[in-house]
Amino acid sequence: KARIIKLQRGDKKWKDGFSKKVLQENDVLTVEAPGESLFNLESEPGVEVLVEDLHKKAKPEETLQMIIPQNSRFIGKKVG
Repeated sequence: KARIIKLQRGDKKWKDGFSKKVLQENDVLTVEAPGESLFNLESEPGVEVLVEDLHKKAKPEETLQMIIPQNSRFIGKKVG
């Protein structure tokens, strides 16, 4: 299961206390998850994954950044 470890919105960054935040366009989520879960996230509609070499060998736990693009179905949803 993926775990959000950071939310970034413009110049603001939250490492905790973001469970009450609502996702907005261009929010960047830093997510920690088992390697195989990241492959699923990469193909999730409404999420653009910002990561290099994701297709190299997946480690047991990896971190990646996702950005919420325009018209994402996640806009307006609560984080966490």
